[in-house]
Amino acid sequence: MHGTGRHRWELSDSDAKTALLVSVTFSSHYLTSDSIQFWYLCELFYVIANCLLKFAIGYFYLRVAIERWHIWAIRILMLGTVLCGLVYFFLVLLQCIPSKHQSSARFHTR
Repeated sequence: MHGTGRHRWELSDSDAKTALLVSVTFSSHYLTSDSIQFWYLCELFYVIANCLLKFAIGYFYLRVAIERWHIWAIRILMLGTVLCGLVYFFLVLLQCIPSKHQSSARFHTR
């Protein structure tokens, strides 16, 4: 669907533009800094949404669970989900390659 998850050289320019949901300068095959920053924010929101979804499912299971050890196992799993989600969020937030430097990356073409 518009190239998400596919190599750049397999896409037409319009599909690549739709996949990024931003303007891309196709004549020189450079990504704009706005597109990289948008993608960066999408990564952050994905991590938050994923963690909240797992926490919500755990909360539902807490309401359904009857046995004491089930409740404690679910609580421990929910705590692990939150901790791993926070670690992953900060790894994405503080990644080594700043978004301004990624904007100078070229698309790989054949």
